[in-house]
Amino acid sequence: MKKPSIHVVQQCLFEADDSNIVKKQNEMASGDYIFDILDALNAPVLTFSAHWADTIPKRLMDIVPLARMKSLMQSEQLATNTECAIYIYTRSLEAPMDLEWTDIYLHVGCKTLEDWFGENHWKETGAPKELSDWHHTNLNRLRTHIYNKRRQILKGHLRGQGK
Repeated sequence: MKKPSIHVVQQCLFEADDSNIVKKQNEMASGDYIFDILDALNAPVLTFSAHWADTIPKRLMDIVPLARMKSLMQSEQLATNTECAIYIYTRSLEAPMDLEWTDIYLHVGCKTLEDWFGENHWKETGAPKELSDWHHTNLNRLRTHIYNKRRQILKGHLRGQGK
């Protein structure tokens, strides 16, 4: 009797080993993620005016890294409401603001106090709970500006340390 021939099929015989590609992608993603964490924890808190930086309430400054980490985990690439409240706060001490920016300031301030401290100041301040499209557009421009500027400053600082 003749023995049946056994054919061994090798799958993926000609596929390239892409473990190096995956490793390089993971290293890049890891490097970006490390920078994101450094940004969240160590980037400066931007103010409109440095003259008023020492008047920013400590409890707001204390939650900035937490708010940034929360934003990072939600994959937002914008400054937090807390950072906007701080920025606009220092702006409000320089000169009066128009009604639109006052509404944005009151909104981000109340939202921050509600989210982080469980405080409800909407009624007392007359802050709008919902912002109009115009308000959202301007707030998002500010959030983008603060986010990009703080990351730019951090990158410059890190490059300066590498020398």
